[in-house]
Amino acid sequence: ILRCLVGSEMCKETADGQPAYFPIVVMGRYEKCGDKVNMPVNITIAHAVADGYHAGLFFRYLQEELDFLR
Repeated sequence: ILRCLVGSEMCKETADGQPAYFPIVVMGRYEKCGDKVNMPVNITIAHAVADGYHAGLFFRYLQEELDFLR
């Protein structure tokens, strides 16, 4: 099961000062813990284009894909 921390910031900007409406996904190193594999995942999204529902979908689909790899 993924445990997640969802961050959302309204003021992120690109280098040219435009609003950044793209998601930023950061994944850390995975580690095996018995029969489970843990991997930290963080997503930063602009609340103007997505909310908790969309972040939840992302993590659900990610978990389904990772479960398929087993």
